[in-house]
Amino acid sequence: MSYDLAVWEGSKPADDVIAGEVLTQLYDRYIDTEEEFPPSPRIAEYVAGLLARWVDLTEDEEGTSPWSTGPLIGEAAGPLLPNAVQHGRGSVGLRCGPRGIDGACLLRSAASAAEAVTASARKRV
Repeated sequence: MSYDLAVWEGSKPADDVIAGEVLTQLYDRYIDTEEEFPPSPRIAEYVAGLLARWVDLTEDEEGTSPWSTGPLIGEAAGPLLPNAVQHGRGSVGLRCGPRGIDGACLLRSAASAAEAVTASARKRV
């Protein structure tokens, strides 16, 4: 089982519905397109921070990487980082807001992608 995780730059959405709409717009613009977008500097910095703590799947020799795909930076496009976290692999706590990237984190169960839960600076994924 894995969880789809999306982190993006921007203000925190007011609710889950708006978060889903913002994610859809960003995904359509930056991911679901023929055009390639390099990660924004802030997203690249965020990914570097994640990889300082958890090994990239492409470099994982011990089977401990929490990421379902790799390289992690390869998933990023512009201000968006969509990725999947493997259930039971490592303890991944991602922060959004003042201490992390100023944006919203959206967590969705891969088995039930329609049910979205926004993560705040107080919640951990």
